[in-house]
Amino acid sequence: GWVRAQRAVGVADTTDFFELRAWSRLWLAETLVVAGRSADASETAASILLIHEAKGDVTGAARTRERLVELGIEHG
Repeated sequence: GWVRAQRAVGVADTTDFFELRAWSRLWLAETLVVAGRSADASETAASILLIHEAKGDVTGAARTRERLVELGIEHG
């Protein structure tokens, strides 16, 4: 569940691969929604967008926003 997804974020954060850091957070956000932790999912969503924006990844940010809308996650 979300605990494993949170561990995956920790592992991803040890890399320089920004897409992996963003993807792992998206998976975490999805599992948090399923677990009924919407506020945590929204907080995670904000961090995903910050990663994309810091790298200038406009396309990745747009795709992430679309997915967050599909999942019903507020993302600011």
